[in-house]
Amino acid sequence: MTTHRLEYYKLPQPYPIHHPFPQAGITRTHGLRSSVFTQAQMNAHAQRAFEQWVEHWITESDCPPGAVRPHLGPGPGLLYYTEPYGTISEFVGWGMLLTVMMDNDQNRAKGLFDSLDAYRKAYLNEWGFMMSTVNYHKPMDAWNRDAATEADENMAMGLLLAHYQWGSDGAVNYLAEAKQLINDISQHLVERPSYALKPAATWGGSDTVDPAYYDSIYYPLWFALTGDATWTKLDESYRTLTAYFIKKYGTGLVPEWCTVDGKESRGGGNGLNGDSYFYGWDAHQVSTKWAIHYAWYGRSRTPVFADAADTFAAWIKREAKGDLTRLTNAYTLDGKPRGTFTGLPGMVGAMGLSGTVSPQNQDLVDDAYRFLLTMDVTQHYGWGTATAKLRDLLVYSGNFVNVTDLDR
Repeated sequence: MTTHRLEYYKLPQPYPIHHPFPQAGITRTHGLRSSVFTQAQMNAHAQRAFEQWVEHWITESDCPPGAVRPHLGPGPGLLYYTEPYGTISEFVGWGMLLTVMMDNDQNRAKGLFDSLDAYRKAYLNEWGFMMSTVNYHKPMDAWNRDAATEADENMAMGLLLAHYQWGSDGAVNYLAEAKQLINDISQHLVERPSYALKPAATWGGSDTVDPAYYDSIYYPLWFALTGDATWTKLDESYRTLTAYFIKKYGTGLVPEWCTVDGKESRGGGNGLNGDSYFYGWDAHQVSTKWAIHYAWYGRSRTPVFADAADTFAAWIKREAKGDLTRLTNAYTLDGKPRGTFTGLPGMVGAMGLSGTVSPQNQDLVDDAYRFLLTMDVTQHYGWGTATAKLRDLLVYSGNFVNVTDLDR
């Protein structure tokens, strides 16, 4: 498996970049930032995380010409349905989204973005989505050919941001690709009339949803772009689901899988044999998404997500008792530990983002940020943590921004 440093992927000639990294202080966002580091230091942390992600987790090996992919490494710790050095679509999606945000004259990452997009398009299924899992040592089965909805949402948003970052009059029409993918998601990954977000094209819906898959951050922009009322209704559905868990449990914890109205579901696809109504690995990123929603729209337009983040932050501080390393990787929804791992800086980094919505949580934001910085993403388990670290450092530093004009 061959990987390269960022310099290898840089385009040789400069090109117009309309919203270069860092955007903190240029494109407005809401929310607390760390009080123990300067803005310049936080920008440097994100830059270093981007460089490490590229150097250790991006490869041309086993890719079509002109394409690159994130790989999963040799293991152990791989997802049960993957193989060593394979690829899952979720990390292609996050990779596209983060790469477009990190572009500037230093990184010149447009070529890297185009190569990730080329890999996406090389593995499209019959619904127009990237196949969720690409393995190399056994035939691809129907499961792996299906979509993984969160991946396609991030790919669509990455393409939309690429249009605003570089324009769509070059070799790739980013806006056309984004619109097509957004339309395909609406047609094939949203169940009607429940307006439940399906986790895949062939299964799930009102009886099985993954709360972590809802990207309600994007839905107001997609409605403004397309006029498709699906996005407003899906946004309302997720707000209702979030409010249900806050009212019922009072912890801010949400499950891996549930029904569209928040009840227990045994139809989830995470290999847990139906035991998935608890806060675990998938659910860790929900607080990151609440923080991004607050950063882009503020409390007045997202009270349910800001309230959920406040509730979660308060529970974290009660549970941690001043020591974030005590937090475990899984909890019942009423807050009882059921995990087996502690001392996880990536998990704590995502959880700590819930504190960014309120000034009383500055201590949580500072402690979680410092702990996140300690995470070594070069190790065998770093295939997911490297992506999460970069994503969350961008949010903490005010650099995970909406540069579109669709919300003005």
